Amino acid sequence: MSGRKGRAKGAQPSEAWSGPAERELLERFRRGEEAAFEELFTRYREAVYAIAWKVTGDREEALDVVQEAFLRVYRAAADFRAQSGFYSWVRRIAVNLAIDRVRARRGEDSPLEEETLAAEAHGSGAARLAEEDPAERAAGTELGAQLQRELAGLRPEHRTVLVLHATEGLSYKEIAEAMNCPIGTVMSRLHYARQTLAGKLRRFLRDEG
Repeated sequence: MSGRKGRAKGAQPSEAWSGPAERELLERFRRGEEAAFEELFTRYREAVYAIAWKVTGDREEALDVVQEAFLRVYRAAADFRAQSGFYSWVRRIAVNLAIDRVRARRGEDSPLEEETLAAEAHGSGAARLAEEDPAERAAGTELGAQLQRELAGLRPEHRTVLVLHATEGLSYKEIAEAMNCPIGTVMSRLHYARQTLAGKLRRFLRDEG
């Protein structure tokens, strides 16, 4: 595998594997050809790094996540099924590795119960702002730095679902697949994350005013 280099631009790569060259590359990868793996690593490492960095908030940890995710992919090459999409596969591994790292850093063993999250979300007074994306509200404004600080304070599973939805543009179904959880859980976590950020940003604006 290549060295620890490369920085993400945030763009999500296409998975339109339609030509014979692409199918041949994936088949070569499944057969364990290192050159094919290197090509896939080069193609997707920046996109995987972008997600890992947004989840962990730490560049070195994000690089470690990229290395570990692709190492796992390499070891499991024979299990790959082309219809699932290579990027979807490595992204799912990276997302879960990143979440585990943040939990370990904070000394957390498991996520909060979803029923508790839903109750807290619906019990807060931020219903209107919860339906809007705080990241979009703050983009390009002086709230940007404050938003990043508040994002870092969210539990990893909440920050991850917000990142995947707001910045990666994934659907609920895609997020559920990436995080290996039900769609209802994705919706609950996203709702909670939006309401939490909306409340914090409102307080920030009030204090600044």
